[in-house]
Amino acid sequence: MKQEITNFEGLLCNECASRLSEVFGMTKAQIQNGGMKEIVWKLQLAEITMKEAGVQFDQKLLVSEAITAVNEAWVDKRLQEQDNRYYEELDKKDDKINELKIQIEKIKLETIKQTENELKKEYAEKLKHHDEIKHKLLKRENQIENLTKELEAYKSKEKLQPVKMGDKLEDIVADALKRAFPMDDIIPERKGKNEVDIKETVRDGKKILGKILVECKNTQKWNNNWIKTVLAHGKRENTEFLVIVTNAIPNEKFISPLGLEKEGVLITTPDKSTWVVAFIRQAIVRTSEAINKLENERERLSRQAEVRQKLLKMIKSDDFKAVFSACENIQQDVQEIRNRISKVKVEIDNSTISIEQLVKTITNTNTKFSEAFERLIV
Repeated sequence: MKQEITNFEGLLCNECASRLSEVFGMTKAQIQNGGMKEIVWKLQLAEITMKEAGVQFDQKLLVSEAITAVNEAWVDKRLQEQDNRYYEELDKKDDKINELKIQIEKIKLETIKQTENELKKEYAEKLKHHDEIKHKLLKRENQIENLTKELEAYKSKEKLQPVKMGDKLEDIVADALKRAFPMDDIIPERKGKNEVDIKETVRDGKKILGKILVECKNTQKWNNNWIKTVLAHGKRENTEFLVIVTNAIPNEKFISPLGLEKEGVLITTPDKSTWVVAFIRQAIVRTSEAINKLENERERLSRQAEVRQKLLKMIKSDDFKAVFSACENIQQDVQEIRNRISKVKVEIDNSTISIEQLVKTITNTNTKFSEAFERLIV
């Protein structure tokens, strides 16, 4: 067994005459205080001194043992210091970890609180937005309800509105026609749904030549039922001259500058209505003149035919036969008178007849002529 040397009381250093125990004691103190360089130097110096002194114990130098012990103590110290530093670092890391945990918890709490606040704020905003939407929806529902009521009211008024608008257009057209044709009777009816808007009676003095019916529609959309309505008015008024005045001209392939014709009804715009009525009126006047000529000619031919019939009837009648016989008798009487006149001339020439006989003969002849003509006339 190796014998550890722990007592250096009697040993001295050859160089410095210092006791080794003091060196060792100082070494232990310095080890505890951390002066490693100084300790190593002193120990090496002690080792050299002991080698020169020839001091050996169990074939090993005391200084080497001391150095080994110091080194072991130093290693232990270093290990202890490392352990202490390790544990200190662990403690620091634990503290850091705890601090981080605390910070994490704090951040977590702050995050949770912030998230909660944000959620509350978002919820409040959504709730506010929901309330706003609800308010807007309620407002929109009220608006829709009001608009529905207004629409219903408008629909009810709309049924009367075309009539009022038509009345305005009717007045404009009627005034224009009155200015253009003051000789005619132009009457805005306005008596009801089944009455025409304007009725123009075309006159030639006191004589009525015809009628023109004008229907006014002050709307923007064409309605085919207008044709049926106007045709019904024309049938009731016994006239074929029908006009619709409107800006809602139907879409047709051919439209003349003055409008168009559809099912016998002329369709035109308000600014051209007077021209269209003027053409219709001129046609009525000329047609009336032609009819008058035909009627006059017909009357003349009728009178001629009547005269012929009367003559034929008279010729075939007994009276005519009597007249014809009377005429024949007159011719005989005339011949007889001629014979007498010739005889009288002979007698006058022969101076064998008196003036009184001549007057008497002429008077008798006139009497016979008068009787013959009276019979012919009767």
